[in-house]
Amino acid sequence: MRRFELVLPGSVEDCVKALTSGGAETKLLAGGTDLLPQMKNGLLKPARVIDLSGIARLRAIEPGNGQGIRIGSAVTARRLELDRAVRAHYLSLAESGALVGSVQIRNLATLGGNLCNAAPSADMAPPLLALDAEAVIIGPKGERRV
Repeated sequence: MRRFELVLPGSVEDCVKALTSGGAETKLLAGGTDLLPQMKNGLLKPARVIDLSGIARLRAIEPGNGQGIRIGSAVTARRLELDRAVRAHYLSLAESGALVGSVQIRNLATLGGNLCNAAPSADMAPPLLALDAEAVIIGPKGERRV
């Protein structure tokens, strides 16, 4: 594995700054179930890796503004599978978390990684589409909802 700079931002804003200044060879790390094996096998050779684990907002499951719940991109499949609010109101999403690999993988794999990896086998995408979920994407130009 090639040497790389590891950045540990404490906020989403710090993450956006690090991502913007890092250039094309920057990768985001949450669970690492896809990124780390690709790096180990030499398929990806990022100069900078931004570890999202220190951003509490991305690991949160909390009530939404007026309706629904807000689920951070770094919430693991296992947390989705077991969370009481998710199970009570969005059972299909909880069940999709249970479909992701083994328990060991579910303890690492994240909602954001499952969606952003763009694999046809993204287990969490169908229930989010069926539930008409909204994703909030934050970048250097601000926030957008899709």
